[in-house]
Amino acid sequence: MPHPSERSPINLVSYYQSIEDSVSVACFTDGSKINSKIDLGFVVFQDHIETEVHQFRIRDECSVFQAELLCIAQAVNWIRTNENLSSNFLICSDSLSSLYALNCITSPNRLIVKTQTNLKFFQGRGVQVFFSFVRGHIGIYGNERADWLAKEATKQIDLVPMSVPKSFYKSTFKEHVISQWNSLYQIFHNAKSTKECFLPWTFERHPFRP
Repeated sequence: MPHPSERSPINLVSYYQSIEDSVSVACFTDGSKINSKIDLGFVVFQDHIETEVHQFRIRDECSVFQAELLCIAQAVNWIRTNENLSSNFLICSDSLSSLYALNCITSPNRLIVKTQTNLKFFQGRGVQVFFSFVRGHIGIYGNERADWLAKEATKQIDLVPMSVPKSFYKSTFKEHVISQWNSLYQIFHNAKSTKECFLPWTFERHPFRP
């Protein structure tokens, strides 16, 4: 893993209406979960004109947070391939948790490490990449466009390789334990009065039944 000195945190700036006028190239990224599918997409604007779109899918067991991080990483990779277009780039995301995570230069997360090493590379090339948080669904065209692309990415067949997070296995194991416990709870005839008051255990809250 690269030493923190070989990585660079993101340069986070506040988003304002005319911020895109200060850069030649702006990217809007978004990750989404639609019909149990995890998708992502980003759109590129050059001088306010849409020039490219990119869409991806990852395993359904992955999280939206992973999709958001991957989408930002893909946008940074795109900038590295097209750094000759400008010396100033802007990446906008509606995932504040992803942007905060990218500010931690000691994180072991593979996507964060890769993105930060790319940002360090840009510093040596005189290329500035700014990041900005945008609130979703408030009418910002770039964000709405990225959101639409992410949702449409459910049609993608090929998947970008991505490891399944530990949270998925924990959730699956918990569901299995609860299912087994409920089966035993229903089978045994003990605690008859308790069963009249309490429904079987689920992840959803049930109102008290008098």
